[in-house]
Amino acid sequence: MALFLRYVGHRNSENSLTEDAFSQANPPASTTTGANASTTYASQTNTSGVLGGSVAFTRPDVGSGFIGGPYIVSGAAPTTALAQGCRPLGLFINDAVGNAFENTPGVASGKGPYTSAMGTMVVDLYETAGLTAIPGTLPNGVVVAHGGAIPYTVGLPLYASINGLLTPCPNDAYEVASGAATFGTVIGVVTEAPTATSAQMKLDQRV
Repeated sequence: MALFLRYVGHRNSENSLTEDAFSQANPPASTTTGANASTTYASQTNTSGVLGGSVAFTRPDVGSGFIGGPYIVSGAAPTTALAQGCRPLGLFINDAVGNAFENTPGVASGKGPYTSAMGTMVVDLYETAGLTAIPGTLPNGVVVAHGGAIPYTVGLPLYASINGLLTPCPNDAYEVASGAATFGTVIGVVTEAPTATSAQMKLDQRV
């Protein structure tokens, strides 16, 4: 399980998936030193393409009417004008490439449904460490260092990271890292934080 829908506002499948939505590495970029900074559900290890529970973005670099994962160039943080046109929309419901021995609707249709219009959901796919040089101070006053562990607590706002995963670090928000905005779009609010015994995090969506 990467995304479990408890209550969902809308399953949006209007736009088409970008080509790299089926081929991107996971995570597509990371500016931390040392080990991978993102947590990936065991069954999704080495899975290519956007993942269920990852963030869906507008992709003006491809064209009008396309969505996908984050726009990344050469595995670097997004700083180009094309990246600055990307905006987070919601959370992908399914993996784009599907799983072995199962139906692959994304591949067949070129569509990737994502959640929009609020909702309550559970995820186990999110950033576990600060990504950028100065990830920032969380609203509860906790300072997250570059590569430092993120202490999730109830009430934290969640943004789309440069990897296209949820993070509470304000400076790791995709729009902030790309220079497109001073503040990132709030994707949701943590209502149940992950623990040492359970990786699941519950959130109320805000987009």
